[in-house]
Amino acid sequence: PAVASLLPPAACLMNVRLNRLLYAICVLSDFAAYLVMFTVSRTFAESGAPEWYLGVLGAGLSFTAGISGLIGGWLGHRFDGRVVFVFGAATFVASVLACWNIALERLAFAPVYWLLGLGLGFLYPPLIGWLNRGQDAHVNQRSVSRTLILFCIAWNVGMMCGQVVAGSLFAYGRDPTYGVALSVTSINFVLAVIAARRPPAFAGAAAIQAQTHGIPLLLRSGQAQALGLPWPERVSTTGFRPPRRPGDRPGADRS
Repeated sequence: PAVASLLPPAACLMNVRLNRLLYAICVLSDFAAYLVMFTVSRTFAESGAPEWYLGVLGAGLSFTAGISGLIGGWLGHRFDGRVVFVFGAATFVASVLACWNIALERLAFAPVYWLLGLGLGFLYPPLIGWLNRGQDAHVNQRSVSRTLILFCIAWNVGMMCGQVVAGSLFAYGRDPTYGVALSVTSINFVLAVIAARRPPAFAGAAAIQAQTHGIPLLLRSGQAQALGLPWPERVSTTGFRPPRRPGDRPGADRS
């Protein structure tokens, strides 16, 4: 049975609503990102920009997203993930607005375009962490897999829709495309603030221990000490007590 079933009904409902909100943020984020990426690359290509510069723009965006993903994940774990999450959404809006208003030939265009990767890198680590909050991978593998599958579906739906809509809107110029992207990122920012004000409910280590009929999981995760539970001298991670051998030190675990 799922660990989430140990939560009160109101907490389970809160987690379901939060997950739906996070999936919507994922769709909108990728939708707006690919609107901008399509518009920028197409505009530069039609303006006769050298191919190497288009490569530098794309590589810089990917590099920024990767590095900021590492930094955003560390900051969210070390400090407050809600601040990192909202900052990523706000950076996303600022990047779209700057790309719309800064001329392509200016040197400042590339850095503000790469801010798009910074926004995505700060947005996604807390989002993924919140989606899996309250579920333990060792206990509830099926539910965790379903969560990640839905995340991948949401990510790809936003990506595909963004490219299709960008291709259709760009026939009317770059302004309609940027206008839609700015509107979507603004809505996304509001949803991010709402999501940050709804911390996910967590069943807790005691519930996981009860669900697994013992303390092996707590021994692996190191949560038994934090809960103040009795720490047995010789308990293996499989839940059995191996026979004592001559010369064994007290409290040693050979599992």
